[in-house]
Amino acid sequence: MATSNKKQMKEFGEKLSKETEGKSSIVSEFEWHDRKHIGWFPIGLTSYSIKGGKIFVNKGLFSTVSNQTRLYRITDMQMRRTFLQKVLFHTGTLILVSKVDADHEIKFENIKHPELLNDTLSDLIEADRRKNNVLGKEFYSPGCGMDFGHGGPGGPNPMADADGDGIPDYMDDHFDGMPDHTTEES
Repeated sequence: MATSNKKQMKEFGEKLSKETEGKSSIVSEFEWHDRKHIGWFPIGLTSYSIKGGKIFVNKGLFSTVSNQTRLYRITDMQMRRTFLQKVLFHTGTLILVSKVDADHEIKFENIKHPELLNDTLSDLIEADRRKNNVLGKEFYSPGCGMDFGHGGPGGPNPMADADGDGIPDYMDDHFDGMPDHTTEES
């Protein structure tokens, strides 16, 4: 990623943080491209890009493997940097975890300025989730132990919280009408 792209990413991050919740076209405006670096040089045979709300990874020269996933499917991110990557080369590896794709880990290996991409990508993922009305519970399928009361091989999940109030649904009845102990009475 060139220096102008670094500046562009910082400006985009500022623009994204000022964005209101109702406007989400910013996700489709963002574009980023990089290659796997060897030392300072982007000469690897793996290229990475983000555009139009999708992540693309292309590997190989003669035989090519291409993967793509949508931003809102990313559930976790991790950045790894060795001492040399951090101090000398300013590179690192960004690992994106997706629960619903065939390849659960998307690795951006040895990319330039991974900390900037990590921050920007985190905001983009949240904006894309708002745009597509995606909630975290949509990543779980029936029978995986997190089925939100729909049943499955083991029956309904007793810890399901479909209304999102932080109290499992089976306990909602027990807390209705109970006195509130958070206020002190004199």
